[in-house]
Amino acid sequence: MAKQQKAAKKQTNKKGLKGCKKQTSKKYAERPSPPYPATPCHDMQMTGNDGREYVSKPASDGSYRWHPMTTRSKAKKVSKTSSCE
Repeated sequence: MAKQQKAAKKQTNKKGLKGCKKQTSKKYAERPSPPYPATPCHDMQMTGNDGREYVSKPASDGSYRWHPMTTRSKAKKVSKTSSCE
């Protein structure tokens, strides 16, 4: 049964990436997100035309959209200095 599950997983991966090809049309070349359609590249992480990292996330209508990845930055620590003057 494990072989069947592995075979099914391989098929879905190949099918999901079938249309995930770089597009060269003006629509894809001029936008900040990656030059790939988001729906065939579902749940993938790619670099956009602006150099930022994007992830393809599902929209409410069942299609996918590119969303910029959020980077969690550490809060700056403010050090209090005592003035002895």
